[in-house]
Amino acid sequence: MVRNNENNKTPNDPLKEHQWKPGQSGNPKGRPKTDSVTRAIRSLLDDGISGEPLYEAIAKVAVQKALQGDRHFWQFVVDRIDGKVLDQVNQSGEVEVTVRYEEPRLRAD
Repeated sequence: MVRNNENNKTPNDPLKEHQWKPGQSGNPKGRPKTDSVTRAIRSLLDDGISGEPLYEAIAKVAVQKALQGDRHFWQFVVDRIDGKVLDQVNQSGEVEVTVRYEEPRLRAD
């Protein structure tokens, strides 16, 4: 049975005493921490393997591959050094855009 008093303005509103207060979290402890591949990779990056930090080993391999002519690694290294080139289009004047909507086609199964 729902009461209608100053704490409950209409029968469909929840009771104010059960609402979260401003600034109060409904999950104060947050999402529980679990093991993840990301955490394991970060741990390896920090701790390294054979005394060398893993991020340095990965960087060396990337540079070696780039120097051997692998264009993907070359682009990766250049982007890391100089930053990615922004795709910009300079346009002056008016631009007309036409949008066409089509009815979905039914698949013949």
